[in-house]
Amino acid sequence: MLRFLPVKQDSVNLDVLRSMAILLVVAAHLLVAAGQDARFLGPLGVQLFFIHTCAVLMFSLERRPGTPAFFLRRFFRIYPLSIFCVLAAVLFHIPSGSGGHFIYTPASAGAVASNLLLIQNLTHSYVVIAVLWSLPLEIQMYTVLPMLYRMNKIRIELLWMLAVAVASLHLTMIHGLSRLTILDYVPDFLAGVVAYRVSKTAAKIIPAWLWLPFLMALAGVYYFAPPSQLSGWCVSFAVGWLIPRFMEIKTGSIFHSVAHSIARYSYGIYLAHLFCIWVAFVRFSSLPVAGRIVLFAILLGGIPFALYHAIERPCMWMGARAARGFAAGDPIAARVESTPLI
Repeated sequence: MLRFLPVKQDSVNLDVLRSMAILLVVAAHLLVAAGQDARFLGPLGVQLFFIHTCAVLMFSLERRPGTPAFFLRRFFRIYPLSIFCVLAAVLFHIPSGSGGHFIYTPASAGAVASNLLLIQNLTHSYVVIAVLWSLPLEIQMYTVLPMLYRMNKIRIELLWMLAVAVASLHLTMIHGLSRLTILDYVPDFLAGVVAYRVSKTAAKIIPAWLWLPFLMALAGVYYFAPPSQLSGWCVSFAVGWLIPRFMEIKTGSIFHSVAHSIARYSYGIYLAHLFCIWVAFVRFSSLPVAGRIVLFAILLGGIPFALYHAIERPCMWMGARAARGFAAGDPIAARVESTPLI
């Protein structure tokens, strides 16, 4: 049976999954900025993010089932850094990077407010930073995760098929539901719930060394599969269904250290990498190619590192401390809540 390690330890497989997700997104935007077609890489990376997020949060709810505490932790995990990045983009006229075009477009007060609240898909507002489009979907999915955790008697595979059927009807195109773009991504999120549920009964029979090749092969499958949402949903389901069947990669190796570091700083990388591309390849386009690549690497490593230690980590600690208040009546829950690692 798949065993997800305690909060203070690492699941190398999940670190690799999250690292793969962010690297696919960064690679996609680099190729698009260079005029190449890499549209399949970005969506696959985001799907892997969604799967990883839901799988991890279901196990988090298993350890700490309190709903108010869950929402508090997620608020402090997501909003402080996104708010900082939105304000920085607005104040310093940083281009959104949408479609690989780095031309600054002023945002209205309403659009800025929507970006700060992460409700751009509900208000149909301009996205200040192109990658912010996915965060409202995560926030909206958070609202039902505690309920999904408690619905443990419902077959998650059937729920996934229902989500696929609903999304396939293109309900978002019906008048009055065009803002519910979340429907198109529910199958991807549910694939993470599939991973959690299957882990309770599945035997880990696939060698750990095949985990990374499996994820890399997915990119090929995604590329050659028919370009449809259904293909993407099926890939997501396959990932969720197979995650619990892989043996855990051993900790302590250089590979583990690299994957863990990328995963730790992945949120900052996700929000800042378009800025890094803009600075290195647009603002300093006069530099030699090697110089631009070195500058990009320095920025991509340094900015997320600074953001994590200046904003993310302190805010995660504050979120855990705030959530601890809801567990005050439960000594075991209170002790678990004392860790800020979410």
